[in-house]
Amino acid sequence: MRPWIIAIAVIVLGLVVRVAMGGFGALNRAQAAESAGDLRVAVLGYREALAWYLPVAPWRGEAANSLLRLAKESVVAAKWDEAVMRLNMFRSGVLGGRSILGVDDERLATGDALLSAALAQWEIQAAVAEKRKVPGTVAERTKHYAEVLARDPMPSRGWGLLAVLGFFLWLGGAWWAADAQPGRKMYAWLSSGLGLAGFLAGVGLA
Repeated sequence: MRPWIIAIAVIVLGLVVRVAMGGFGALNRAQAAESAGDLRVAVLGYREALAWYLPVAPWRGEAANSLLRLAKESVVAAKWDEAVMRLNMFRSGVLGGRSILGVDDERLATGDALLSAALAQWEIQAAVAEKRKVPGTVAERTKHYAEVLARDPMPSRGWGLLAVLGFFLWLGGAWWAADAQPGRKMYAWLSSGLGLAGFLAGVGLA
């Protein structure tokens, strides 16, 4: 087996282990903090665990369910500032765990539905408390925030994929050029140059 294949395998394995350790570690810290009654630290821990992404990541499901449970408790208690903070943490965790495959759309939609309603209630509650004009009904403001949250915050997956592939082609071509026979060096440098161009285009247009 070629050394570069072994090197790539070791790097990928190391990244997987790091992500798994980060996800389970954050989840365990969050659960310990919740058991101790420190809900602010627990929310931060669940958000961190949710952001550690792998295609199969059991800690993300547990973190998402726990964070939504805490957010719903705030909604039931009509603590709208707290509910907004927890639901924003949920949204941040889901978006933080985005991958080349995209966002976890189902989880994001569930959180955004709750967040838009909580934002509307919080805004109206603040307006009443500060004796300001109420900006609209709960239904109107919920619809407004739902439209804002529905805007896609993600870069283009196609351009992002081009950037990743271009990066590896760029480095791979340069590596190939270092050992290539004189008649093949031109092709190696050409592939490296194309990779660099793809990488820059992907980063610039994503």
